Amino acid sequence: YVADRAEMSDDRRQVTFHLNPKAVFHDGTPVTADDVIFTWQTQGTKGLPNTRAIYGTMEGIDRIDDRTVRFRFKPEAARENPLVVAMQPILSKAWYTSHAFDQPSLDPPLGAGPYKVGAIDPGRSITLERVKDWWAADLPAMRGLYNFDTMRFDFYLDADTALEAFKAGAYTLRRELDAEKWVGGSYDFPAVQD
Repeated sequence: YVADRAEMSDDRRQVTFHLNPKAVFHDGTPVTADDVIFTWQTQGTKGLPNTRAIYGTMEGIDRIDDRTVRFRFKPEAARENPLVVAMQPILSKAWYTSHAFDQPSLDPPLGAGPYKVGAIDPGRSITLERVKDWWAADLPAMRGLYNFDTMRFDFYLDADTALEAFKAGAYTLRRELDAEKWVGGSYDFPAVQD
């Protein structure tokens, strides 16, 4: 949603993104081509292994102007790489000039999305707050989404403890990935019956 349009070459080796002129970070500074290039150079050398792998398939990134950036891929790059590039969040180059990308920190990073980091209780929880005047709220793909004013994520080091906290009503939404818990009776408690 940061780009208002993209152009891809027939051979899928180049994709050009034209950034939405309304796109801004939470501090009001614009999202620019320099931020996009910084993001990929940083993620490509210090990011997660899968991001570094995609960066390794690039021949280069070109700054066309303040709001336009082109990614060029090597011939052996996977056909879906332009789509994967399009899904990545953009980092603020200015913010990271005074914050180390590869060092742990409790300073909330500067974002451009519908939520920003609110309260942090290290090792216990993080609360996200909805950005009331989010620049992309009226984009067609975003209408009707991001309606919660706050979302709190509690952290549990033990899966059984987390399940017991859920049963006790300490949190309200749980994704269960262990089918045995459903079959084995772990979810046979009053709130489920109600």
